[in-house]
Amino acid sequence: GYKVNKQLKNFKGYSVEAMKVILNFEEIEKIGNTIYLDEKLEITSDWLIIGCYTGQRVSDLLRMNRSMIKRIRGHEFIVLIQQKTKKLIHIPIHKKVREILDKRDGSFPPDFTKNIESSKALFNRYLKQVARIAGIDKEEKGLKFDSDSKRKILGIFPKYELIASHICRRSFATNF
Repeated sequence: GYKVNKQLKNFKGYSVEAMKVILNFEEIEKIGNTIYLDEKLEITSDWLIIGCYTGQRVSDLLRMNRSMIKRIRGHEFIVLIQQKTKKLIHIPIHKKVREILDKRDGSFPPDFTKNIESSKALFNRYLKQVARIAGIDKEEKGLKFDSDSKRKILGIFPKYELIASHICRRSFATNF
């Protein structure tokens, strides 16, 4: 019931194809088998693997803790209420996630900080280092933040430069 200017029909929208960087199972395995001399990178590697096998957003991933593990009808699940959707979900614990939990005496990797926003920022920073050390360096087309222009630029970069936390969710969706 609103009057709209007749010229509005002359405006066309546009879309930019987003580059979707994912880790395949071989790359995830390579990251998991790499020895990291810095504990924060070992923690990052473990969170990355858990993320790739649970498919959760970083805001839910980094909140996971031992109390969320529940045994239901003989199977283990991570039970949590997602931050974004407020939905209660039950995530089956994959054997790769179980290996990390066992390595850490049944617990998830420790927090980077007590502040979730700071932890997310650190996780993103350390992800690139973890992937670089693991040799995830195949050249790929993607968007990378340019600190000079303060914008993302499209180009061909080593894959480790294109990795950010959402790679966990994308990799899970693609691989499974």
